[in-house]
Amino acid sequence: MGIAWKQRLRTLRSLGATAFYSLAIVLLHLGGNWGLLSKEGITPISIAIGSSCVMFYLALRSGFNLRFKDASLTMPQMTAAVTYAALVYTLGGAARNVLLLIMVPLLVFGFHHLRALQIRLLSGYTLGAMGLAMVWLVHDQPQRYDMAAEMVRFMIMAVVVVTLWQLTNHDVEEASGLTKELMRLVFTDDPKQRLRIQRSMVAATNFVIFTTVVGYAVSAGAVDRREGLLLGSYMITQSLVF
Repeated sequence: MGIAWKQRLRTLRSLGATAFYSLAIVLLHLGGNWGLLSKEGITPISIAIGSSCVMFYLALRSGFNLRFKDASLTMPQMTAAVTYAALVYTLGGAARNVLLLIMVPLLVFGFHHLRALQIRLLSGYTLGAMGLAMVWLVHDQPQRYDMAAEMVRFMIMAVVVVTLWQLTNHDVEEASGLTKELMRLVFTDDPKQRLRIQRSMVAATNFVIFTTVVGYAVSAGAVDRREGLLLGSYMITQSLVF
C-alpha cells in the first residue's frame, strides 16, 4: 500500500469507502427486490460506483494523487458520492428518505477534510444535485410524487447542510470581498463579531424560508398539521444551534 504513512492511510480510507459502497450496492439491490426502490437504474448506478472505487484506488496506489494539492482526493470523492446519492434518489421509493439521513455523516466527514472554499462549493453542488433529483422525480412520476412534499425534504436538507457548514468552520469568516467590506462598514470591524452576525443572519434566513415552505406544504396537503408542527420544531431547534 505504498511507503509513506500518509499514502497508506489514504489507501486504507479508500478501501474503507469501497467496503461501504459495496454494502450500499447490496442494499440497493435488496431495496429493489423488496419494492423500496425502483429496479430500473440500479445496475448502471452500481457499475458506476464500482468503477469509481477502482479508479480512486488505482490513483492512490500508483501515486498519481500526489500530483494534486489535495492528495487525499477528498473533493472528487465527495462529489462522486453526492452524485451517486442524487442518482439513487431519482429511483424514488420509500428508501429515498433514508438516503437523506445518510447524507449527514457523509457531509460531516467531507467538511472536516476540506478547505472553506471547497466546503462552499460542495454545499452548493449537494443542494443543486439533490434539488435537480427531486425535480426530476416529480417530473418523471407526477402521479406518485408531489412537489410540495419534495420541497419540504429539500428545505430540511438545506438546513442540515448549512448547519454543518457553520459548525465545521467555527473559526472561519465565510464572507469575502465586497460582502466582507460591506459587513465591516455596516456592523463592526471585529471579525469574530461579524462571524456571529453572519451566523445569525443565516439562521434567520433559513427560518423564514423554511416556515414559508412548511406553510405551503400544509396548505397544499403535502403534510398534515401534526407533521408541519414537527417540522417547524425541528427548524427552530436547528436555528438555536447557532
